[in-house]
Amino acid sequence: MCLSLAACSSGEKEKKGSDSGDKKEESVKVAFSIPEMFSTFWEACWYGFEKQAKEYGWEATLLDPQGDLELQISQLQSQVTKALTP
Repeated sequence: MCLSLAACSSGEKEKKGSDSGDKKEESVKVAFSIPEMFSTFWEACWYGFEKQAKEYGWEATLLDPQGDLELQISQLQSQVTKALTP
C-alpha cells in the first residue's frame, strides 16, 4: 500500500516586494511514504513524485520504512506532528 501525505508547514519565507512592503510566503512540505525503496516500481514512483513536487516548488521528503508497517505509521505520524507544530 502506498501512502502519501501533503501538509502545509507553519514555516514561512519572507518575500520582499519593491513597493508592497514585506510579504510572507508559506512554504509547502510534502512527504511520500512507500513500502520499500529497494523495489524499482516504488523507486520510480518516488522520482515522479519528487519531480512533480519540484515543479510546484514544494519540499519533498521520502519516507522509507523498509517494509515495516509500524515504522511507516510512526514516520507518517511524525510528519503530521512536524507540520502542525509552529
